Amino acid sequence: MSRSIAIVTSTYKNITSGVGTYANILVDALIESGNKVYIISPDCDEKLPYFIKVKTPKISLTPNRWFELSIKYSQILKRLENKVQIVHFLDAREALFFRKQKDIFLLGTVHDTYSWDLQSQSILKRHFFDWKKRLIYYYFLHKFEKNAYKKFDLLLSNTDYVKERLHHFYDIHEYKVKTVHLPAPMEIVNPASYNKIELKDKYIISFVGGNFQRKGLIRLIEAVKELKKEGYNFKIVVAGKDKNQKLIEKWMKERRLNDIVEFKGHLQRDGIKKIMIDSDIFAMPSITEAFGLVYLEAMALGIPVIGTKKGGVKEIINDGVNGFLCDPENINDITDKIKKSLNQEIRKKIIENGFEAVKKFSKKRFIDEMLKVYEHMG
Repeated sequence: MSRSIAIVTSTYKNITSGVGTYANILVDALIESGNKVYIISPDCDEKLPYFIKVKTPKISLTPNRWFELSIKYSQILKRLENKVQIVHFLDAREALFFRKQKDIFLLGTVHDTYSWDLQSQSILKRHFFDWKKRLIYYYFLHKFEKNAYKKFDLLLSNTDYVKERLHHFYDIHEYKVKTVHLPAPMEIVNPASYNKIELKDKYIISFVGGNFQRKGLIRLIEAVKELKKEGYNFKIVVAGKDKNQKLIEKWMKERRLNDIVEFKGHLQRDGIKKIMIDSDIFAMPSITEAFGLVYLEAMALGIPVIGTKKGGVKEIINDGVNGFLCDPENINDITDKIKKSLNQEIRKKIIENGFEAVKKFSKKRFIDEMLKVYEHMG
């Protein structure tokens, strides 16, 4: 059945992000199925009527300008209210100012719940240099999200962990939430192309993502510091952009840790792929992580991964089977998992099982599940 659908997304052309990849795969599948799709985004072409480019707000009070964009989205959607049957916000919080009409099915995707997970002042103090600002922001963000999420006819969670959080801490009925795991951002490489089982004496750990503090970079640096005391030669290569990088670099300088980390900044997909291929381990011991597509990307490249026990990562990583899960609060646990990742016999098993794990998060599986969601709307 052909529908008229509005896809609202902050990222579309930029496929280096998880949301950008999600948007492209979804839009292509919907169009191929015969639907008429409007793309509303600050990151798209200006070819009306199907591409509606949103002017990026100059002033931003929130990360990725989601609060300001939500106002602009509501204005555009008001003009389309008689032209679309389904509105899908790829970041559900951006529906904050949208006034739902009864003849429109409102669908939203929730990618994380860290505004609730990080409400604790003690956790913020331990892990963030800017903890006071975050404490205030997360408090209000959680309230904004609760207000936005209650408008939806159906919410899609990227993990069962997020689904459970939405029910218990955002007061969303379980029947209004469906889990659809996102697809791996890349296909599996030819395993014979990369031999990451045999290692040299100098090891490289790759770390990819923004929001360095939440994703556990500080604890990872501390873990490598301890390993260097034991005679290991490690270097962490970081791809990503974080407004607090200067604070992290100052912290490192005060402790004489500058030689441990190399910051590469924001990179396109090919640059990220190269960093991973050149590394021996991928590690991201996040304070909390709802899903983590980057773990799947590393697995697809044949790199052993170390993820976090906090959040929904266990829906990707089976500890000790296709990767490792660590307690981000425990430096000894992080160092232990890094050491295990260097063992040749263990690495071989982890890499092989990692390839099998990626297959479970295929693009085809994702498209089939999403089309079923759309078929049952209205």
